[in-house]
Parts: sequence; C-alpha cells; structure tokens
Amino acid sequence: MPEEQPIDRELRLMAGNPKVAALIKKDLHRLTTGVAGPEFAELAKELLEGRSNLRAVGSSSAYAAQFREAADRYRKWYADLSPEQRTEHARQTRNQLNEPDTPEAR
Repeated sequence: MPEEQPIDRELRLMAGNPKVAALIKKDLHRLTTGVAGPEFAELAKELLEGRSNLRAVGSSSAYAAQFREAADRYRKWYADLSPEQRTEHARQTRNQLNEPDTPEAR
C-alpha cells in the first residue's frame, strides 16, 4: 500500500467519507494536467506535493478569483440543466459514491 500523504488525512477529515476523499484526490491529480487552467494546476500540485494544505488554501486570497470564477461557471452550468438532467447528474453522483438511489437521497 502506498505511503499516506498529508493530503490524504486532510481530505478524509474534510470529506468525512473515504469515497468522497478519494474522488477529490483523483480530481486534484486531474487538475495538475491543466484541465482547469494553470492556476488550478499549480494549486493542485502544491496540495498533492505537501507544499500547501487545505486550510491555507481556504484562508488565502491567492486563488479567490479563480474559485469565484469556477463557482460562477458551475452555477451557470447547473442553472442551464433541465430537471431531467439535474436528476441524472444526481443519480450519477450517487452511483460514484455507491449511495442508494432513493427519493430520500434526492
């Protein structure tokens, strides 16, 4: 088993769910490729390499503009989804986390 990195413990504590933590770490690795721009690639590398931590990132204004822009893009994307697409998106998310697809979970 690979040696645990500081980000692994942080993600487990933050997420409260090992599957969510694993998905976030997977996405951090994906961000290092530049898929969301060079700033997020740098941020992800700093977190994964232990040069920064989630608390520092959350309390810093260094990436505030990028986070704000990303949140705005997400809000627009979600607002443009049809009710059926939102339901499907929620179903896919639950499947990724192996959560039950019940009315209570919606």
